[in-house]
Amino acid sequence: QIDWYQEIRKWATELGRRPHFQEIKQKWQELTGQELNEKGVKLLLENLGYSNNS
Repeated sequence: QIDWYQEIRKWATELGRRPHFQEIKQKWQELTGQELNEKGVKLLLENLGYSNNS
């Protein structure tokens, strides 16, 4: 079982900056085959430790 959050976290760390909305949406779809809606992207960014203000 692959931990997609861990994969996204690793990718974001390698990116070295806060991923843009569209980037994270595209990356998640690339990895999981699932499309995130706006709320899903926001929740994912929060889960990664990026608040709305940063």
